[in-house]
Amino acid sequence: MKRLLKLTPGMILTVILLLGVSGTGTHPVEASNMESPAPQEDQTPESESPESRSFDHQTLEQLMSLAVHNREKVQQYVTNVEKSKEAIRFTKGAFYPSVDVSYDGNHFNGNSINAVYDENHCLSAAVTLNVFSGFRDYYNLKAENERHRFEAYQLNAVEQDIKLDVALAFLQVHRTQAYLKVAEHAWRLLEKEYRNALLKYKVGIFKKNDALKIKVQMDDAAQEVNRAKTAVKKSLNDLAQIVAAEMDASRLDFTRFDELPAFQPETAYEPDLLSRRSELNALRSAREAAEMKAQSARSALYPQVDLSTHYYSTNDEYRPAAGDEIEHEFAVQLQVSLNVFDGYRKYADINRARLDVRNAGYDVAELERELKTRLDNILLDVDVALQNLAVAQTSETEAQENLRITQLQFQKGVTTSTEILDAIAFLSRAQFNVIHARTQVFENHFHLTRMIEGFEREIGNAR
Repeated sequence: MKRLLKLTPGMILTVILLLGVSGTGTHPVEASNMESPAPQEDQTPESESPESRSFDHQTLEQLMSLAVHNREKVQQYVTNVEKSKEAIRFTKGAFYPSVDVSYDGNHFNGNSINAVYDENHCLSAAVTLNVFSGFRDYYNLKAENERHRFEAYQLNAVEQDIKLDVALAFLQVHRTQAYLKVAEHAWRLLEKEYRNALLKYKVGIFKKNDALKIKVQMDDAAQEVNRAKTAVKKSLNDLAQIVAAEMDASRLDFTRFDELPAFQPETAYEPDLLSRRSELNALRSAREAAEMKAQSARSALYPQVDLSTHYYSTNDEYRPAAGDEIEHEFAVQLQVSLNVFDGYRKYADINRARLDVRNAGYDVAELERELKTRLDNILLDVDVALQNLAVAQTSETEAQENLRITQLQFQKGVTTSTEILDAIAFLSRAQFNVIHARTQVFENHFHLTRMIEGFEREIGNAR
C-alpha cells in the first residue's frame, strides 16, 4: 500500500522559493553583508544604434590602408626609392657630353711681360664626350637600376609588415572583446547561483559558508571582468598606435571573423614564397647590383677614349667682340689613355667586387632556408590550431551539458556549492579555449599571408 507524503507549510514555502523566486526576496541583512557589486559596464549612447553606425564601420582592409598612408616609417622607404631614382638619373649623365663655358677678364696697371694690352679677355667653350670606358658607365647604370629595385622591394616589405601588424592588433581587439564576454557570462552565472544560495540559506537548506564560497568566486569574476575591460582598452591603444589614428571600438567591423579562413594545400605556398617574398627579391637585386659593379670594375683593364672640342676667343677689351684685336681658335681633340700599371690596385678592386657577389649569394641562400623553415613552422601551427579548435568546441559542448546537469542537482539539493563552482569554471575555461584556438587559426592565417606577400600592395609596386 502506497504511503502518501504529507506536505507541511514549511516544505511548501521551500519549494516555492527554490522554483520561482530565485531572483527576488533576498534577506535584507544577508544582502547587505554578502552582496557583490556588479562589474562596471561601458555605456553606449542611446542615440547611436548599430544601424545608424553601420555605414561608418571600419574593416581590416581600411585600417591597413590607413596605416600604410599614415606611418612615417613607410614614408622613409618611399624617400629611399625616390633617392634611388635620382641616383639612376645621375648615372645616366655619363652618357651625355659635358659642356663647359668660361670667361677670363684681365686688367694690367702698366707694362706686363705676359700681356700686350692693359685690358683683355678670353672666352672659351669646351664639349667633352666619353666614347669608350670599358663599358663602365653601362654596368654602373645597370647596378643603379638594381639598387632601385632593391629599395622598391624594401618598400614592399615594410608595407607588408605594417599590414601584418595591423591585422594582428585588430585580431587582438577581437580576442579581448570575446574574453570580456566570457568573463561577464561567468559573473552572471555566479551571481545567479549566489542569489539561489542566499534563498536556500534563508530557509535553512544551505549553510552560510556555502553561499560565501560562491560569493568569493563571484568577487573574483568581477575582478576578471574589470581586467578584461582594461585589456580591451589596451588593445585598442595598440591598434591606434600601429594605424596612427584614433580608434573607436564601436566602429570596428569584425564580421570577417565569423567564418574560418580557407587554406591552400601545403605544397602551394613554397613557390609563392620564393617568387614573391620582397626581402628575398631585394637580396637578389643586391646580388645583381654586385655583379654589375664587378663588371664595372673590369673597365679599368680597357683603354679610355674621350673626344673633346674647344673654342677660344681673345680680345683687347673686356667685352666680347668690342675690341680691335679679336682672335678665334677652334680645336678638336681625341684622347686615348690606358693605365699600364698602378701597383695592382685595379686587380684588387676587381677581386673585391667578386667577393661582394659571393657574399650576396650567401645572403640569398641563408634567407631562403630561413623563410622555408618559418613557412613549415607556420603550416604546423595551422594544423595544431585547427585540431585544438575542434577539441575546444567539443569541450565547450560537454562543459555546457555538465553545467546544466549540475544546476539541476544543485536546485534539488543533491550537490554542493563546490561542484556548481567547478562546473561554471569548467565552462569558462572551455569558452576561453575556443576563443584562443579560433583566434590562433586567424593569427596563423595572417602570418601565412605575410609569408607569401598576400596582402594587397598600395605603395610598393616592385615585382
